[in-house]
Amino acid sequence: MLLFLCALLLNLAINNPISSPRYLLGTIALSVVFIVLYERRTPFEFLPTFLIGILIFAFPFLDLFRTGLDPTESVHYGENIAALLTEKADFDSFQQLLNALVYASERGLFWGEQVAGAILFWVPRDFWPDKANPSGTLLAEYQGYEFTNLSLPLWGELFLDGHIVFVVGGLFIYGIVSAYLERLSSDWDVTRPLSLGNTLFLVFASYQVFFLRGSLLATFAYFAPIALFLTVCTTSRRMHHGTHTLSRSSVVVQPPL
Repeated sequence: MLLFLCALLLNLAINNPISSPRYLLGTIALSVVFIVLYERRTPFEFLPTFLIGILIFAFPFLDLFRTGLDPTESVHYGENIAALLTEKADFDSFQQLLNALVYASERGLFWGEQVAGAILFWVPRDFWPDKANPSGTLLAEYQGYEFTNLSLPLWGELFLDGHIVFVVGGLFIYGIVSAYLERLSSDWDVTRPLSLGNTLFLVFASYQVFFLRGSLLATFAYFAPIALFLTVCTTSRRMHHGTHTLSRSSVVVQPPL
């Protein structure tokens, strides 16, 4: 319990609305909600409505402290909900998809360069000077926007890299992986050691909101360490559990003479 409380306090100190990006904070908060609901076998039917409400009404206001500790410096859209939805850069997906279509028709496709840059995010630009930039930023600069920290949905990324073929193929693979993780989670038993599929499913269930929103390079770079950490922890747990089981089963009880 003491270790749990220390970890909780450290997590709150590092991951909070002031010092953390919204998608990391949202992933942690929603993952905890999903774990509690899943452990109690609570129905998930209300979650789509719940998430839509959060994304529309709560998500835009989680960046109040992005530029400083004075929230009034970041509030420019409080007059009405229409201004919030049409002027704030959080709701840029539709326009960015149009920008992707314009870019592809005028400049052509990247044929895998953007996706490769996202997967190989860990390669320094000193060794790969032509490594792709985030697609959302690329499109914003192409259109001459002053604010370039914009997103691009996953299907927009795939379209830039390979037109409709990459969109269909990429989302088909995404559906297969999602279904596989969901099937793994259906066998979750709290009395047994956690597996990578169980933990990855509960975390990615919340993170995929931001993964689908993009841009792919940024979201993949943040999720890769999470997946690596979960892999190390669950592998260590399974090895410890297997050793403990083996040691108990190897004890031979001699019958009394």
